[in-house]
Amino acid sequence: MNLGLTQKRALVLGSSSGLGKAVAQNLVSAGCRVMLSGRDPHRLIDAQKETGAFSVIECDLNRPYEGSRIIKEATSVLGGIDI
Repeated sequence: MNLGLTQKRALVLGSSSGLGKAVAQNLVSAGCRVMLSGRDPHRLIDAQKETGAFSVIECDLNRPYEGSRIIKEATSVLGGIDI
């Protein structure tokens, strides 16, 4: 099924494992350029290898201003964010 997601740019939060990783995998399979995010850099790298995601960013959303930092970085790396 074609969902029309080819070349869309996606930032997936909490995507080093579990549901977030599954969402990222499905977006990659649909043709999206995906940036994974999470707290554990080793798990992020493993998830990137498993999913084929475009990029990763380590972050902890419990820290002040972390949300705006990852949005800025993802926008820069991906050239924008669609999803």
